[in-house]
Amino acid sequence: MIISFEVQNFRSIYNPIRLDMLPSKMKGTQETEGNLLDISEHKLKVLKSAVIFGANASGKSNILKAFEFFRMFVLNSIDLKLNQKIPFNPFRLFRVAENEPSVFTLEFLVDANRYEYSFSIDETKVCEEYLVSYSSRKPSEVFSRKHGEPIKFNANFKGEKKSLESQLLDNQLLLTKGANNKFEPLMQIYEYFQKKFNVFTSDFSDHSYSLKKAYEDDTFRKEIVNFLKVADTGIEDFFVKKEEIDFSAGKFADALPDELKSIIIQRNSNSYNANVSHISCEIAGDNNPKDILWPIDEESQGTQKLLAIAGPIIDILKKGSVLIFDEINNSLHPLISRFLVETFNNPEKNPRGAQLIFTTHDVTLLDSELFRRDQIWLVEKNNCGFTDFQSLCGFEIRKDAPLEKWYLAGRFGALPIISNFKIN
Repeated sequence: MIISFEVQNFRSIYNPIRLDMLPSKMKGTQETEGNLLDISEHKLKVLKSAVIFGANASGKSNILKAFEFFRMFVLNSIDLKLNQKIPFNPFRLFRVAENEPSVFTLEFLVDANRYEYSFSIDETKVCEEYLVSYSSRKPSEVFSRKHGEPIKFNANFKGEKKSLESQLLDNQLLLTKGANNKFEPLMQIYEYFQKKFNVFTSDFSDHSYSLKKAYEDDTFRKEIVNFLKVADTGIEDFFVKKEEIDFSAGKFADALPDELKSIIIQRNSNSYNANVSHISCEIAGDNNPKDILWPIDEESQGTQKLLAIAGPIIDILKKGSVLIFDEINNSLHPLISRFLVETFNNPEKNPRGAQLIFTTHDVTLLDSELFRRDQIWLVEKNNCGFTDFQSLCGFEIRKDAPLEKWYLAGRFGALPIISNFKIN
């Protein structure tokens, strides 16, 4: 579970911006207790969801891309070779920013353990990196690293530290290297980002995960069917079939390296397809409705997207994972988006404290019955072109204020400024 995330000098973000998932104590904030998860071990309450609004090109997607880069670099920095460049993407409108590092800091919970992890990078190296544990009363630094200086390890850090330090390249994260060399507690943190930290882009529509899980587990398939029924898709059931793809000799170009052939075979050896069942208006001979089957590819784009996200969302709710979703409303009806938010906020439907952070243009979600003010974040670009970020708590708002109406009226900013347009 995420407690806070801060990023600086990444894409349209120059000054540090911070997404805080701790509830605000400001006067007037609604006490919507269902939207909070109580972490008794750390005497914390954490918000289960957050929504980010803003105009096109304001930078709201870049906040989610920062999450995506953070996860990617933690999982894959070990793959970088000696002197290989890091995918460094600083703010481009200040030339000085290209000489400054991008900085990422995440405070989070893994089971009952609370951590703060941070790294800064430029094109060639990891400039700084540290991990702090809050498992005891006082914060304890697990390790800290600054380029050009010896790495500092906590006395309780077990394993061959000198060997780890000698093998670490300038462009690799110590967290990644240590976890892949089976250092505790780095393995636990690495697996958290690998298995319980999910980032979906706006065009996410790959239903292979849902179909694979449904094929392997019939109970899971029925849960997906229920999800699709609740969303009023008209689908009564669906049936998955597995097709094995033949990669025998002659299927590849001779010049293709064996290593690449192996990767292609591993990723594509099995394909899953589905037929969906709808009830016909006709009555069959036994006076029962007649089932009609057709391929899932013939369903609407919105229904296909629902199937794509159904499997991962059910998994995320069961495991208490994090879902970060760019433009959740893309191809979905506003009521479906609302249904997803209500599912995460509902303690009965989300007993393990899964978390949802998403961007949207759907202003119907600006509803004080759905979100607390500290769950609503606003993004806009200032005159210099970099992203500004604040929560709705920064505004004087009465409890019964019509948030959607006030937002569209420009009271909170974060709206596109549309000029007069004329065709000659």
